[in-house]
Amino acid sequence: MDTISGIRTFIGVVDEGSFTTAAEQMTMSVSLVSKYIAQLETRLGVRLLNRTTRSLTLTEIGGIYYERSQQVLKDFDELEKEIKDKRASPCGNLVISAPQTFGEMFLTPLIEEFLKKYPDITIDLQLSDRLINLIDETVDVSIRIAELPDSNMIARYLEPARIVCCASAEYLKENSVPNHPFDLLNHECIFDKNFKDPNRWPFLINGEKITVKVNGRLMVNSARTTRDIVLAGNGIALIPFYAVENDIKEGRIEILLEQYEAFDLGIYIIYLNRHHLAAKIRAFIDFISEKFDKKLN
Repeated sequence: MDTISGIRTFIGVVDEGSFTTAAEQMTMSVSLVSKYIAQLETRLGVRLLNRTTRSLTLTEIGGIYYERSQQVLKDFDELEKEIKDKRASPCGNLVISAPQTFGEMFLTPLIEEFLKKYPDITIDLQLSDRLINLIDETVDVSIRIAELPDSNMIARYLEPARIVCCASAEYLKENSVPNHPFDLLNHECIFDKNFKDPNRWPFLINGEKITVKVNGRLMVNSARTTRDIVLAGNGIALIPFYAVENDIKEGRIEILLEQYEAFDLGIYIIYLNRHHLAAKIRAFIDFISEKFDKKLN
């Protein structure tokens, strides 16, 4: 027996003035009602009820317990209702982590739309390219670009994260166009430190994944900055497609060595538990997933 069940049973017996009637009202057996009252009295170390075959009365301390326990039970029920209501209606502060460039270029406009849809939610958007620990840093949900998400968290796959080798049209006018990964050895390359091995670029050659150690004098830790450097005609780089998509469409940047692409990354939304999710987290997961579904279709 838990304490709350014992209190409910005790109040029911007092209100009905009978073990039998209380048992009927609570759809319990009389023996179980008696057991709950006995366990409650044993736990408290006092007698709460004087009972004979013909009468049932409160002891002095039982009267005090009855008055106070009614308020305790009311507060408990109100607390449960409040928590359930909060879970049912999206509200509260939502902490979201995402990669810097992805967050700035793609996620921020969606956040604005999300806030309009859910006016009772506030958002703490944390943009960083480092690996975030959701528990230690009290993050509700994280967007990650990776090969495989951490196994101790729940991950929903959103879409492939294509990484392209590219250069500006201006750079290619002044330099030879690489037709094979090993041709990159004759080019100035820009390194993004967010990749595991910034100067070792993976490619698929005849079905085999190989790495080419490229040359360059500039290393940065931002996909957006890498894009800006490439756009200025300063070399060739590996860049997430989402960071240069508009530049490619408008002819400012060209994809190179497309047939040799070897990255197998995905965009994931990461959270800690699939059960009993707060409404604010569930709302954001569903919202982002819907946006990516529409984007892919």
